Order: sequence, then C-alpha cells, then structure tokens
Amino acid sequence: MPVKTKRDEEKWQKAKEIAEQSGKKENYAYIMGIYKKMKPDYEFKNKTALRVASRWLSKQADFTTGRIDRAIKSAVLRGFAQKGLDGNGSFRKVGEGLTAAFDVLGRFGIEVGQTLSAHLFMGDQGRRNIELAFSNPDDPFSPKDVSNSMLVMSWYKRDSGNYEILMYLS
Repeated sequence: MPVKTKRDEEKWQKAKEIAEQSGKKENYAYIMGIYKKMKPDYEFKNKTALRVASRWLSKQADFTTGRIDRAIKSAVLRGFAQKGLDGNGSFRKVGEGLTAAFDVLGRFGIEVGQTLSAHLFMGDQGRRNIELAFSNPDDPFSPKDVSNSMLVMSWYKRDSGNYEILMYLS
C-alpha cells in the first residue's frame, strides 16, 4: 500500500471499502485506481499502475459515454441498504435520507445532475426521479450526465413521525 501520511492511509482504507462494495475486494489495480483518483500525497514514480487501474475503472463507470454498469448499480444498492434506504430505515426528515444517498453515490464518483429544491421533498409522502452525473475530477464544474440511470426516491411518513425512504437506481 503506497502511503506517505495518515491522510493517505485513510484514503487507502476508503478505496479498499469502495472496492469491496463493488465486489472487487482482492483487485489491487481497481483499489489503486480509486486511491489515485482521491489525489493522495504520495507521488508515484511511474504511471503504469494508473493506466491499469484506469482501464478497470473505465469498464465500471464510463465517464465518456455517461453509462453506469450493473456492478456499480449493485454496489450502490448495497450501500443504500446499509444506510436504510431500502425502505427498512427510519429518518426524522426526508433530507436525512437524501444526504445518506448522496454519500453513497459520492463513493462511486456520482453526483446529482440537476438543481434540487426543498419544496420538491415536502409532504407526508412523495416520489421523485433525480438526474445523476459523473463527477469530473479534472473540472468539478463540468460533470458528465449519466445517460442510462436515475435515482428514484419515494418517501412515506409513518405514524411515529419518522419517514420510510426507498431509493434505487433505475
């Protein structure tokens, strides 16, 4: 593991967690690719590992075509389930569910692809389709729209006053 600082160690562990969620726990090149996209302090002497890792990542989520593959969708759904976004969680506010979903999506370089306003999520129950985009590490102001999927969200206020929230990628 190529670490230089405590911050690098945390990034390496986070990359390993993301790889595990994608079903690639033992794939060093995949982990290295995720780690390098986190902009570590460690300086690599050659770019071979980056090229290999980039090939693996490009098969998973193709930034150029804007498509998410099944493996990433499955990993995102597992992340949603861990956060209780499979309808089995309980949230005080709808916004808490959104925050949890954006955290999961962010691990895979996916962000919201549209402007969201709080009034869209008011009421005791509702449903929304939210456009997604791939984060652009080279230019954060130029994300690439996801062309084959949306974030589908529904919520329902229980008698307890908490919300049941269900999210998935279409």
